[in-house]
Amino acid sequence: MSVEDQHLSESDSDSESMPDVSQLIEERLTQPKSSVSRHSTPDSAKETGDDPMVEDDSHAGLAGEVKDEDDEDDELPDTPTSKTGDKDPIVLSSSSPAVANGSRPSRHMKAPPVPIPNSRLNSKTASSSRLTSAAATPTPARTSPPTTRQSARSATKKRAREFEESSSELPRVPASQPVPQPTKRARRAQPPSASQPLPATPSYKTPTIVKIEPSSTIKSKGKQKTVARKRSENFWHLDGSVVVQVQNTLFRLHRSRLTQQSEYFAALQNGDGSRDSPALVDWDLVDSCPVYVVKNVSVLDFERLLTALDAGIAYAINPPPFRVLASLVRAAHTLSFKTILTFATHLLREMWPSDLARIRETSDADRAQRVSQATETVLLAQQCDLPELLKAAYHELLRAPDFGQDLAVYVHAESADDTDTRRMEMEYDEDEDNAPPARLAASALLRLVAAQQAMQKEWLAHARAPPLPSAFPCPLAQLAEANHDPRTAECARARAEAERGWLSLLLQTGVFEAGLGDVFVGLQRLADMDWKEMGYCVGCVSERRDAWLEKREKLWRRLDVLLGLKDAQ
Repeated sequence: MSVEDQHLSESDSDSESMPDVSQLIEERLTQPKSSVSRHSTPDSAKETGDDPMVEDDSHAGLAGEVKDEDDEDDELPDTPTSKTGDKDPIVLSSSSPAVANGSRPSRHMKAPPVPIPNSRLNSKTASSSRLTSAAATPTPARTSPPTTRQSARSATKKRAREFEESSSELPRVPASQPVPQPTKRARRAQPPSASQPLPATPSYKTPTIVKIEPSSTIKSKGKQKTVARKRSENFWHLDGSVVVQVQNTLFRLHRSRLTQQSEYFAALQNGDGSRDSPALVDWDLVDSCPVYVVKNVSVLDFERLLTALDAGIAYAINPPPFRVLASLVRAAHTLSFKTILTFATHLLREMWPSDLARIRETSDADRAQRVSQATETVLLAQQCDLPELLKAAYHELLRAPDFGQDLAVYVHAESADDTDTRRMEMEYDEDEDNAPPARLAASALLRLVAAQQAMQKEWLAHARAPPLPSAFPCPLAQLAEANHDPRTAECARARAEAERGWLSLLLQTGVFEAGLGDVFVGLQRLADMDWKEMGYCVGCVSERRDAWLEKREKLWRRLDVLLGLKDAQ
């Protein structure tokens, strides 16, 4: 059975237990009437013995007369108020919260009847626990209005009881206190008038515009990729299978020949020619050929290397000049062309021998060119790991004025950055005639200064005075039978004259000046002088010549230490 049906059945039971309407009217007429104040309490009504029916103007039709019926409810326990009298008034307070808030109970809402034996229901006799449940539990709306007078009376009684229960649960508000009004909603903000100043606009920092430059590693596609590149005029073979890019020049070559001659290209093709290879340009294709970028090689050096591959026999008959050999060594060393490197290195060793017996004086016509080549040879030997070329090249610089260096250019180059210097050298690779002169490092220059001072000191020790007779005794004078030989007297006379005019002899022949510039040349000239023509015997000439040549060899070995080529041990 639903809640609504249960309430309807209770209402019917109440109507059956109620007395007749005529009895109630007669009983009402016989009782004295008294006006009850809107705020009168049940206690005041009990003192007068009245049974008022107070009805608020704002609740017309909701209050009714409530009779005491002992058989209505037996379940509600007796309260102290119910024992004071048989009849208590029902007060409908106009100041109840429900009415104050402007809300009225619906006429279709009906609470289940609460029977109270032998007492009239009021606000002070209701049980707090039952009132709480009655107020918290909503009653279902009654959809069908009462059809009889008794059912309407019963519904009025129950609505009045429901109001009493709700009013007894909440505190009463005195009449003098104004009825609280619901809080008004805040109005929407109106736009400021034209005369009202606008609020200050918060200041924000101007956003920094970041300019994003394209990464240097990102390669553009299509025709833009070949805008800054050009094809080689001499090495673009139509049947080539690979393209090699050196700086901004493309060379179309044969893959098989490169792999046979170069360990560098063989490694790219055999194992390192994948997408991860740094030499491969992102699988770029030119004329359906993959492009490989070669770094640390100039265009001129690479072209000379390819020329040597094509004209190797011609170079064997007519050796190339020094600059071509230097290009071949640089390119072959970088790209591992072993055959070309061996060929070029062999020719350079011939030009710069480390054997002292092959050291010759440089003529005045070739001196400037020779000194310039010596500087380039030092740099080339340091770059390509060819230490056997250093000693002869350093020796050439030792006997050159200012070591063959332009001091003004040297000081300016030292103040510049190494990167800028290398960039300038790469720019002049194709124009060697107008390229700036090569310069040595500061450490190499200091070694040359120290070596030159040591060599000049040794020369002055030999040139300032003739050899002592005790150091070079005459072999004829030691023989007793040779005392009467005229050659013995002649040799003694030559020794005496050499001691008196030794220095003038060296100055007149130019030996002193030559030895001051190059001790090795000075000692060689001393050994080559015609001492026999001067009156020296064969034994004296041979001993002196051997002594000077031996000294020359010792100084040559010492030069390795002075130049930092070998340790002192």
